[in-house]
Amino acid sequence: MAPLLAGQAPAEDGQVQTAIEDFAGVELDIEWVPGANYPERLTTTLASGDIPALVVVENSKYPAFVQAAEAGAFWDLTDKLDDHPNLTPESEEVLRASAVNGTAYGVYLWRDPMRTAVTLRQDWLDNLGLEVPGTTEDLHEVARAFTEQDPDGNGQDDTYGLILPNWNRLGAGTPYDAIETWFGAPNGWGEVDGELVPSFTTDEFFEANRFLRGMVEEGLVNPDFATFDGANWNDPFTNGEGGIIIDTGSRAKGLLDLFRQSDPEDYGDYVTVTGNLTGPDGELHALPTPGHGGVLAISKTAVPTEEMLDRVLSILDDLSSQEGQTLMINGVEGTHFNEVDDYAEPIVESEADEVAQADLSSFGLLETASNGKLYHTKRPAGRPEQELVATLERLAADDLEQAVRNPALAYYSEVQAERGSQLELIITDARAKYLSGLISEDELRAEIDRWFAEGGQQIVDDINELHSQAS
Repeated sequence: MAPLLAGQAPAEDGQVQTAIEDFAGVELDIEWVPGANYPERLTTTLASGDIPALVVVENSKYPAFVQAAEAGAFWDLTDKLDDHPNLTPESEEVLRASAVNGTAYGVYLWRDPMRTAVTLRQDWLDNLGLEVPGTTEDLHEVARAFTEQDPDGNGQDDTYGLILPNWNRLGAGTPYDAIETWFGAPNGWGEVDGELVPSFTTDEFFEANRFLRGMVEEGLVNPDFATFDGANWNDPFTNGEGGIIIDTGSRAKGLLDLFRQSDPEDYGDYVTVTGNLTGPDGELHALPTPGHGGVLAISKTAVPTEEMLDRVLSILDDLSSQEGQTLMINGVEGTHFNEVDDYAEPIVESEADEVAQADLSSFGLLETASNGKLYHTKRPAGRPEQELVATLERLAADDLEQAVRNPALAYYSEVQAERGSQLELIITDARAKYLSGLISEDELRAEIDRWFAEGGQQIVDDINELHSQAS
């Protein structure tokens, strides 16, 4: 059972599924569930007890999955992955983050471990004779210049620097998370004096938000940041209102494509990127992703014996080899793609080719690749795209060496699962009010105290008990 993000599910007799079946020596019977309905279907399936052999679990800490796994519905793979070379995790940190309190109930689904990027208007930098920022102070100065120095040259006071959305969940890879991490705050949770503590209790958290509040007060941020819908995040950038977005490399690629549509001749002049920024302490603290998109769990209902389990793991091992990854992500060379400069250039010459490419996008989400990325990156369309992708890959590789991991991702806390989201609103609402100038820092601290009093302390105690047991 797997989520379907495309409009049409791959046909059972389609080119791609047939090629995968031939390679793996197995007949596939996949229940594709529309992505929006997947959590509900997963819950229903787990409750029924009639669980398919393989199940994509997008959140390995999903309470219904954890309860089912701990009740024996799924195989414990902790001591089995190393027996299969292509299932041996590339990253022990990501394995811990995808496991449940030390137990791996699935093979994690690899995702880019470093995606944080700062996207800027290249033309504005050029007009003002500026370079991309390398530090948080540089970010401040570029944002000020974009606000005060008429970067578009229209003679109007109609621009600002940083575009912030109201998307401000804790530990979700938001721009707020990025800035706090750059200032040296933990990524979600961190160890202080031998105890795991939430990021928002640290001095660096407050320092980062003083910095950001100062930018708001100076008018360097979109004035509606507290209510601005992230679905419209691109608009101020392409419309020439704001010039900086802190998000991911994918955002930069999407913006470049929008400019390609509006200015096909010179679209490469508008967008540039840099990676994580050095903080006030002179150190680079880079914000990573969890490194996985959930797990592929193996059901004991459909796979009841060790012998059958070994067979399933062997198939997954084959599919995670270089040949298997290439097939799942890129397709068959010469049929679905051509290799060009180590990139995969999709072959799209007919309607059947278009269907195959859509199918590959669905099957690609099922590729574990937990042993590391061995497939080809899709070849960027033009020179500006190629240069952007090369820059992003270089930045990500450099930043990954300074990644700040979240140690609490390894633990499933029942208290956190039951009350964490509700309690989180105390912090995110208070932070937004503080940044808007509606409350003082003392009042922000008082709201954090309220988080502890209304259940947060139980979460801290629970996480630390689990951490102690794992140490």
